[in-house]
This record gives sequence, structure tokens and C-alpha cells, in this order.
Amino acid sequence: NLPPVAQALYNEMYNSDVIRGQYAVNNGAQFFSSPDSNSFYLQWFPNNTQPASQPLVVTLHGSDGNVFNEFYLWHPYAVANNCGIVAVQWFNGVTALPPNDYLPDTSIYNMVESALTAISYPSGKALLHGFSRGSARSYAINLYDILSGHNYFCTTISNAGSADPGYPLYMAINNNVYGSTPFAGKHWALYCGGLDTGITTNCQAMAATQNFLTARGAQ
Repeated sequence: NLPPVAQALYNEMYNSDVIRGQYAVNNGAQFFSSPDSNSFYLQWFPNNTQPASQPLVVTLHGSDGNVFNEFYLWHPYAVANNCGIVAVQWFNGVTALPPNDYLPDTSIYNMVESALTAISYPSGKALLHGFSRGSARSYAINLYDILSGHNYFCTTISNAGSADPGYPLYMAINNNVYGSTPFAGKHWALYCGGLDTGITTNCQAMAATQNFLTARGAQ
């Protein structure tokens, strides 16, 4: 049901871990094209629920990741807590070369916006989660959510991926391009693993990210 480019990406991600891919299919996950038809997202809600009334987690996978992995990890907890899942496929596959191997921030947010608009999801209710590279992008996705006026996200979990001060958008935030407190009213939970050694994922990097966020108004 997806456009050709999105379908090819779906097939690649599914085939990279058939067990988790089939787990999503067996549990009723739905798949929708990105606005530009080049990628796709996964959507799942508990049976017999109205999406706009349900809690929702929007999740961004890590490096070389996919929506099937995110769904597999989140699904048991979503079932237990009567919570929906939207997972965005923003890695473009193993044949995609930098800088086109991952979607830009604006394209990621366009997919999120498309998904939540389609189900008439309300402002201030969704949880945004990012893991690793997805965590590093979660700060950008929040900014675009604020700039859009939707303000979908009440809370964000950024797991082991810092706001690199050299990233152009974060540099612009630090230079007050978006005002002095663009994240005012936003809530974050930051996580790091004590054994993480990557310079953008370790606890020192995440502590610096806490300072970056609180200086810009976040809690």
C-alpha cells in the first residue's frame, strides 16, 4: 500500500529483522507513507480505542535503526498502559550515502506532523522518545513542534544522544535565533548509561545537554 520508494525501504527494514517485522504485522501495526512518499511511519493503537483520547508515544530509532525494532520494544508497555505508538522511519537504508542516509530534521517533523494531524491528536499530550541518534535529534523535533504551533509533546525522553553544540540548529538556538527560552514549558527526562563511552552519548554529554535545555527554558 506504500508508494514505491517507501515500500522498498519498508521491505529493507522488514527483512533486516523478520522476527520483529512480523511481530509488528501480527500485532496490527499500520503503515503510512511520509508526505514526500520516500519513507514511512508505523502507527498502532489498542483495540477499540479512539486515537485522540489515548496516550501516545512518538519514537525515533537510533543509528541504522527501524520502526519494527521500536515497536517491538515499546509494544508490551503500550499494551499494559493503553497507549498508542507512532514510530518514524528516518534512516534511509544501507545504500543511502551521507548526507542523505538520514532524513533531515524538517522531514522527520513533517512525518510526525502528518501522522498526528491525520488522527486529530490534541496538543500537549504526546510523549516524544529518541534513542541514540534519535535522541540527538529529539531537541530539534521539539523545536519544530513549538514553531509549528502544534505543541504536541508534553514530555520528551532523550536516551543517550546529546544536543551537540556544533550541530547547526543547536548552535542557532544557543545564539538566540529562536529567542532566549524557546523550550519554555517543555519537560524532559534525560538518560545516559554509566558505561557509555561515545562522546555524544555518555553522561558528561547528557549533563551538558541538561544545561543547554534548562538555559533555554526547559524543565
